[in-house]
Amino acid sequence: MVYVQDQVRELLQTQYEAQGYLPDDAEMLAEEQLANGGLRVYTTLDSGMQAIAENAARTHVAQLRDVHDLTNAAVIVIDPPTGEILAMVGSVDFNDPSIDGQVNVALAERQPGSTMKPFNYAAAMEQGWVPATVIWDTRVSIGIPGQPMYEPVNYDRLEHGPVHVRDALANSYNIPAVQTLRKVGVQYLLDLMHRFGVKSLSRDASNYGLSLTLGGGEVTLLELTNAYATFARGGVYVPTTAILCITDDQDNILYEYADGCQGGQATGATRYASPSRRQVLDQRIAFVISDILADNGARTPAMGANSPLNTGDLLTSVKTGTTDDFRDNWTVGYTADLAVGVWSGNSDNRAMRNNPSGLVGAAPIWQDTMVGIYQAHPLPPPQLIPPAGVYQERICNVRRLKDPATECQSFRQEWFFEGSVLVPDGNQMVPAPLPRPEEPVS
Repeated sequence: MVYVQDQVRELLQTQYEAQGYLPDDAEMLAEEQLANGGLRVYTTLDSGMQAIAENAARTHVAQLRDVHDLTNAAVIVIDPPTGEILAMVGSVDFNDPSIDGQVNVALAERQPGSTMKPFNYAAAMEQGWVPATVIWDTRVSIGIPGQPMYEPVNYDRLEHGPVHVRDALANSYNIPAVQTLRKVGVQYLLDLMHRFGVKSLSRDASNYGLSLTLGGGEVTLLELTNAYATFARGGVYVPTTAILCITDDQDNILYEYADGCQGGQATGATRYASPSRRQVLDQRIAFVISDILADNGARTPAMGANSPLNTGDLLTSVKTGTTDDFRDNWTVGYTADLAVGVWSGNSDNRAMRNNPSGLVGAAPIWQDTMVGIYQAHPLPPPQLIPPAGVYQERICNVRRLKDPATECQSFRQEWFFEGSVLVPDGNQMVPAPLPRPEEPVS
């Protein structure tokens, strides 16, 4: 509800400024009208979904608090087709000052860990990669002028040799992700994130470096969840909204979003808004990323076959994130009709105990919220439908090769793109430039 109140203030301030008030006066008038103006605000929040998300967050934080000193969590639920915010849990207890409960952590900037990786690989696919592209997951030292050698390590502290993009992303291996960003370029990844509506990554590329793909920037849970919802929409970005209608004490409509007012009187001062849709990623890349994130078999080596990411017959695409210092746990996942993002940790940014990963601290909340909403609401069964322009071919499964190998011992099917992928150019999608020459990444 804190988020909704802030949005109302912003809308009222914009209205007053348009009428000639100074910004400070506009803000004061907005506060006065909220307090005493008799406003009626109709939001997009679904009380049933809100209750499911709140209960999931409180239950699992209570279970983990003593073992991991994990005291808080935030949850966002978005309707991908419309961008409407269906639930927002800013903290597990608004009235608990010990966890800064009145701070809406869903809107706070935190490091997202490995939840950045799907965007990194999407960027690489715009530059010519496919899920079958092989990356070497071997120890590497990267020289950065003026800094110590950068030597990324995987979460399991192992190297896995040659891996396909599918396995690198599904198992969240760090070394391949860094090697991929070396090819993609930090600025390119930042530009892609901005396309997806992540405005919080606003600093110069030199402030991030290669750790950006491991969560070396700060984003908000709301932005990140809607960025994942962009994959769910087939690469279409739609801004989020939490307000459908605002009327005053005379039942005059002050603001209406997408025919959201079911009553009231429009006036000459009524402000209208509608969802804007913009294709920001080739729908084929969006499908492939979603397919990888839904591949429970591919992620089993790192995550286990029966992890909280496995929602059984409910086909979901999902990714976890963990910061190196265990200050933040994340899980964000989606279907075509529901996107759920979870952050857990401590509001004061202190590290948790006993090194919980996103699989431990956030994924159970995500699973209970996602499955709970599908059980309680009549949503269509999730499915991933391949778009036009993708096809499958048999490839050698390089993970099964044993040295010395003279021939392939294991095969599997993998997706490929017909022709060039498309990239946004102004208001249209155009064929991507030919891939630039491969640069050494080892």
